[in-house]
Amino acid sequence: MQSGATQLLAWIRRRGFSQREAAEYLGWEETFISKLVNGERTPGLTNAVKIEDLTGIPTKAWVSSRVDKEESERVSVRQKRAS
Repeated sequence: MQSGATQLLAWIRRRGFSQREAAEYLGWEETFISKLVNGERTPGLTNAVKIEDLTGIPTKAWVSSRVDKEESERVSVRQKRAS
């Protein structure tokens, strides 16, 4: 499954929205949308559900991408310690 960030960016492009327009549609600040699209933030459960309701992007996409990132960071730290 693609990450929530990747799916959100694709959704914005399919709609022909700018990030500002997407932010207005979703009811958030443009900087929040930018951080979501760039993978700098995750929306949290309540906002992920709102995104799913408005865009069809599954809540699971945000949760699984965050878990994958956290696991990758843990593996990286373990590898550094082992070397």
